[in-house]
Amino acid sequence: MIAADSVGASIGPILKQLSGELRVKRSSRAEQQGATAATKILIPMIFFILPAVLVAIFAPMVLKMMKGEI
Repeated sequence: MIAADSVGASIGPILKQLSGELRVKRSSRAEQQGATAATKILIPMIFFILPAVLVAIFAPMVLKMMKGEI
């Protein structure tokens, strides 16, 4: 851009090209972050969500066994 400005060339096409490149970089960065999001959410899901689900599933069975209904 500096070179185009120093020789007096039109800046419009250069700005369009730069904006296209920035758009591509931004979208590829978003895709990379989206791909890593699944692995980042795995750890909290294992330690917080999975135990809560297991308690909700197995608690009624354990209570029935303690009462002697099974």
